[in-house]
Amino acid sequence: MLQVIRERAKGLVAMVIIGFICLTFALWGIQEYLNAGQNPAVAEINGEEVTQVEFQREYYDIRQQAQSLLGASFNPADWETTAARQQVLNAVIEKRVLRQLTERARVRVGDEQLARGIQEIPQFSDPETGRFSNELYQQFLRNQALSPGMFERRMREDMTLQQLRQGIAASEFVPTADATRVEVLASQERDVGYAVIPGDKHAADIEITDADIEAYYQGSPADYEAPESVRLAYLELSVEKLAEEVELDDGAVESYFRTNIASYSREEQRSANHILVQVAEDADAATADAAREKVLLLKSMAQGGASFADVAMENSDDIGSRADGGATGFFGRGVMEPAFEEAVFALEEPGEISEPVRTRFGWHVIKLDEIRPGGEPTLAEARGEVEEDLRRERAEAMYYDLAEQLTNLAYEFPDTLDVAAQETGLSVQATDFLTREQIASRFGSRVAAVVFLDEVVNEGLNSEPIEVDGSSIISVRVEEYKPKALRPLDDVRNDIAATLKLEATRTATREIGEAMLARLRAGEPAAEVVAEQGLKWSVAPRVSRESDELPRAVTREAFRIGNPGDGSAAYAGVPMGSGDFAVIEVSAVYLPDAGEVEKGEVAQARARIETDRSQAAWRRFVDGLRERADVKAFSDNI
Repeated sequence: MLQVIRERAKGLVAMVIIGFICLTFALWGIQEYLNAGQNPAVAEINGEEVTQVEFQREYYDIRQQAQSLLGASFNPADWETTAARQQVLNAVIEKRVLRQLTERARVRVGDEQLARGIQEIPQFSDPETGRFSNELYQQFLRNQALSPGMFERRMREDMTLQQLRQGIAASEFVPTADATRVEVLASQERDVGYAVIPGDKHAADIEITDADIEAYYQGSPADYEAPESVRLAYLELSVEKLAEEVELDDGAVESYFRTNIASYSREEQRSANHILVQVAEDADAATADAAREKVLLLKSMAQGGASFADVAMENSDDIGSRADGGATGFFGRGVMEPAFEEAVFALEEPGEISEPVRTRFGWHVIKLDEIRPGGEPTLAEARGEVEEDLRRERAEAMYYDLAEQLTNLAYEFPDTLDVAAQETGLSVQATDFLTREQIASRFGSRVAAVVFLDEVVNEGLNSEPIEVDGSSIISVRVEEYKPKALRPLDDVRNDIAATLKLEATRTATREIGEAMLARLRAGEPAAEVVAEQGLKWSVAPRVSRESDELPRAVTREAFRIGNPGDGSAAYAGVPMGSGDFAVIEVSAVYLPDAGEVEKGEVAQARARIETDRSQAAWRRFVDGLRERADVKAFSDNI
């Protein structure tokens, strides 16, 4: 797959870049050239600069990840704060420090490992076949404004850092006895009593005045700022759109097919199912032999009438293919582990099962599923692909010429896009007012970074054409700019009133709750204290941490309370949603014996603890690297 990626990068993108570099300064279309001097550093790490454009790209990437993770809970305003940008800057600095370490140590992810890593990303899997889809991959690159080469570099860097992190994590070990003690505590049960002081009952008595709203508005201006925004005009040049306009005749298609027939020749591909019995590469002979005997037993089961796929689903250690009965999908030579591939291509007929095969993952037995013969297709068979390639080739030639014109004209006539539009045949398009985040979402992070450069947003000049995704460029100009501003009070009055009422309600219920807790801790009967407030006292015996019998906030707080000891009770209170407040009593704690804890639960506890300790070890490692590095941060530039 890397070969496919590289071929695309070597074609169009390389041609455009070479052409642009050969032009005069006025024709340069590479962002880094034109932005020299207008792309200040946001940090310097051991003498290596991180530019503002690099920071903006990382900022929007991290923001997009947060948006995907949080979904409807994502609040764009949270990302407009200086604190949020400072957190991203810290992450960028740490990543650069780590990258410098891996470069010094010559830690590197190989091409085969990188290709495998990309293929295993779930986002690129066809939902019907479950196999890697180059179409989904290319669509992702377009949406993220990344060229294949850029994505490969990022992926290689991330995988390299992951290798480093795994090495740190491997040093953390948790004894079984420690994990058992933790699981005993996690498996405890408690007798819980509680009462909820309802917020809505007290909210009705709370009055929020105009003076209250005005004071809050004046005291918290940052909470009600509208982010800066721009209204854009732009020209977009795209290979895909040009290709749609290319007309072909039969003669051209046939000639192109004959000239490039080697490109449409297929190599033989095979699909298989396999069963893996995992064993470490450095395992001793006895362990390796035992794994081989097990895989032979599984082979005999498959040959004895059981479905190979069923045996794989129930016994294979390959979690990536186990659910599909060990299916590999179709592949050609040079993709799989050499020993695995050799065994598959040595099988002669579909249905044939191999002898045990050893790879770095362990022992496999493989069943050949289907063979797709190689050879040269007819024009009729390949016509759709041929026409697509011919259209793209002609569109790329047009794209290069038009990109050169667009770059030249956008520079020669910096105060308008109309001239460039007339000469190239493109249409000037317009947007409504967009924030940085909206621009990044619509056009990509590179465009968002360029739009707010001083020469574009303040001087009103055309931007240089920005390469968006390797097959399209865009030139923008700011038609109108709205600076960051405080939203009018009338626009946010209701929001402020709701905020103030909720705060006042929480204060009222907390004060009542704290007074009740003081009486309970003094020994007054719970029933009496609760009855005076007109509340209901609920009791739940032997509640576990995972119980849904109680409100979640009550359960969490009940297990934070210390063990009250024999014959006594412990109390606590916790705020809840909508201004409610819960008063909680724990009257008994039940701990299981260590021997009663299931081994599987102990193993899970051990894994959780090791994960926590590994994360802490990684944090210490990164902090130590940063302390030893020469770091200069220029926060004013973020």
